[in-house]
Amino acid sequence: MDQGRIVQRGTHRSLIQEPGLYLDMFRSQQGSISNDFDQAGSGRECPEPVVSL
Repeated sequence: MDQGRIVQRGTHRSLIQEPGLYLDMFRSQQGSISNDFDQAGSGRECPEPVVSL
């Protein structure tokens, strides 16, 4: 949604394969998760996201 309007529709898989708001937000969230792991000093890699359809 963008300013209350639906701007894209589809499954997670289809939405991450095309440029748009969903892909931008998904990448932003993935970066946040990676940064959380780095800052925690765990030495572990970021886990793969779990997506149930």
